[in-house]
Amino acid sequence: MELDHGLRIGCSSERPAADITMADGRAPELIRVRHVNAYAQAMCSMGYDAEGSLERAGIPGGCLVDDTALVPLPYFEQFLSANWSGSELSEFSYHAAPGNLSDYCGLAGQMAGFGTLRHALESGSVGAAEMTNLTIRLASSQRKTWLYAAPLSRGSTGLAWSPYLLRSILALVRAVAGDMWWPDRVLLPCPGAKRLESLDICSYAQVEFGMGAVAIQVPGKILDRTWPSPRAEYTAAADGGEIPNDLVGALRALLKSFSRDRPLQLSTVAQLTGCSARSLQRELHRAGVSYTTLTQEARFLAAVQLLADTDSTVTDVAYELGYSDPAHFSRAFQRNAGASPRAFRELGHAMV
Repeated sequence: MELDHGLRIGCSSERPAADITMADGRAPELIRVRHVNAYAQAMCSMGYDAEGSLERAGIPGGCLVDDTALVPLPYFEQFLSANWSGSELSEFSYHAAPGNLSDYCGLAGQMAGFGTLRHALESGSVGAAEMTNLTIRLASSQRKTWLYAAPLSRGSTGLAWSPYLLRSILALVRAVAGDMWWPDRVLLPCPGAKRLESLDICSYAQVEFGMGAVAIQVPGKILDRTWPSPRAEYTAAADGGEIPNDLVGALRALLKSFSRDRPLQLSTVAQLTGCSARSLQRELHRAGVSYTTLTQEARFLAAVQLLADTDSTVTDVAYELGYSDPAHFSRAFQRNAGASPRAFRELGHAMV
């Protein structure tokens, strides 16, 4: 079955890949830390060592403190594939996804400016606020209207993502249809052996597996309902806005997440973006910035936050940010702030 807009359901070919090339100025693929934390919590509930698993996947605990921060999608996929069997992953990925749209602040913020759900979806602007390369679209087939979501990221498996995306698009429709609404038909890429009870799917819903995307059938009368008035929690800036789509912005977001415990090396970032370190350096040069400058900026901002919000000693802050010599940290901080870390902290306390 083929839906309009080029979506093919039930095809055996791979989903479209998002080629990341620095020449096009595209950013590394990123995912919100809030999603990583959701899976980690599910692991802990099963009695697994989530912290150790994250570390082995290259995701240090320090970057999980900021729930709006970002991590490279390949790291997250490595964490998933290394720790869960197919059935476990399919089951817990559904329950790890927030079931309320208020938990998708970036997505809900996009929707607030449209009169109806149909208008918002037809605009083509829905998606990518919460997960990189996630698109949410309308399509039609056999006089039926479908709402579908598909991650276009290279390497993402349907087994890993489909239950998560199912709950995401259900939350979108339930914002106008009510929390108890279920579609009559559900299409999923994951295998038919998936246990339906773990998705809480109503008995009357027809579920088809092995499809090319996640899709649900939505009645037109629901699509034409007025979108609820925006609530403060939908658009709260503290919950994170759009994921950066420019190279420098994306690298700043990555380095912010990884500025503690284990700063990302240039060679690592280049590998994640599918280009050579020299190519990445050239693109940064065209943008008028160097990787060293971005790294120093991220470490300085992390130092400011630690000095302002914690009681850690200057020495502890230096080691937490990866400096081998506290004196080196103090000199670097003073070059940026115009004051030593100790003087900066004392000034901040005096102003409170």
